[in-house]
Amino acid sequence: MAAPQPLRVLCLAGFRQSERGFREKTGALRKALRGRAELVCLSGPHPIVDPAGAGPESGSCPPEEQPRGWWFSEQGADVFSALEEPAVCRGLEEALGTVAQALNESMQLASRFTGSITLTHSGGHFIPAAASQRQAYLKFLDQFAE
Repeated sequence: MAAPQPLRVLCLAGFRQSERGFREKTGALRKALRGRAELVCLSGPHPIVDPAGAGPESGSCPPEEQPRGWWFSEQGADVFSALEEPAVCRGLEEALGTVAQALNESMQLASRFTGSITLTHSGGHFIPAAASQRQAYLKFLDQFAE
């Protein structure tokens, strides 16, 4: 009998983060989950222009390394400040649409399986990956192993 396919876990990259940067920051967690789950990173829809003048149009880095953002808190600049109340939420609708589309897909797929389970966490802007949290993930994922 073939080994079961690993579960896919949707993860949202942070502001000024790329898929590659996300993969680098989650190395220990990905290693702990190997064979059980795959972390699938979703980057923000908006490219972040380098303040030094290099941007997506300059070809300064490959697309998978291009810093991305979900939305911007200033009208005339591609910045987001978590420490201040935003003056605007420029790009937020597109960002919400990006996440909604991914979730609508991750849920359509789940609905095709009897007894499917979806899991969320309220940890905020980080991936809980301490030893005790990794053990909780493994315990959950082991339910699906034969």
